[in-house]
Amino acid sequence: LVILMKNMLKYTILSLGITACITSCQKVIDINLKKAEQRYIVDALITDEQGYNFVTISRSKPFDENNSFERIYDATVWIKDLQDNISYPMTIGTFTTRYTNTALTARTGNSYELYVVIREDTLTAVCTVPETKVELDSIKIELSEFSRFLGRDIYVGVPVYKDPPGRGNYYLLRSYLNGLNTLSASYDSDEFIDGQVNKSPIFFRNINREDSVAEFNNGDTLSVELFCIAKPVYEFYFTLGQNSSAALSNPANPRSNVYGKNVIGVFNAATLSRKSIIADY
Repeated sequence: LVILMKNMLKYTILSLGITACITSCQKVIDINLKKAEQRYIVDALITDEQGYNFVTISRSKPFDENNSFERIYDATVWIKDLQDNISYPMTIGTFTTRYTNTALTARTGNSYELYVVIREDTLTAVCTVPETKVELDSIKIELSEFSRFLGRDIYVGVPVYKDPPGRGNYYLLRSYLNGLNTLSASYDSDEFIDGQVNKSPIFFRNINREDSVAEFNNGDTLSVELFCIAKPVYEFYFTLGQNSSAALSNPANPRSNVYGKNVIGVFNAATLSRKSIIADY
């Protein structure tokens, strides 16, 4: 989901919205937009897992209205594989609010075009799936280094994956606790981990415990999705993260890779790897 708040308008992508910092390079998304005019908000994802794709389209309300947002259900949406010259119409099913196509499977190295028509407005985007797919090896549970400061044992989950040698790899991660996601996506690049195994933890939120928002219990199921993403997608999330710490008087718009009149958003064509474990510490 995308959330825009009136006044300075907060913008959050991929059904995720919480402020926190995971590492120096992994951050969650909660930022302020530069302007409060009405906008189309596009959140689109396709992956190399068949059927794991969606496009959501919303429109912000005028400045003087409430903080709810209009979801658009009557757009014409399709995604085209530019290498294979195949177009996939995206439609809304009976029990969903997302445009999807169960036959669409993204291929590594291929470029895809998103095309959206909303009455007289046309929105477009192009994204290339990274050629190298990085697999998520496991999820490791470790004692957090912050335990000594808090005076009690705090455990964290660390997604284990090895970055390939050579700069230019970018990642997006989602965490799920007992099948539920309540945290923003985190993003990362290989600027500081080139050719190394990831050692940065990822947060899992237990929404049933008021005393902690980032801990989990023995017996909980921890799941992680690792997306290998293109540089423009990373730049979108990076500029969102920059906005989260920007002065409220001068926020900057994130670097969208979706183009058209009064639109902001991201089209992410990615590879996907996932793992789950039962917490035991």
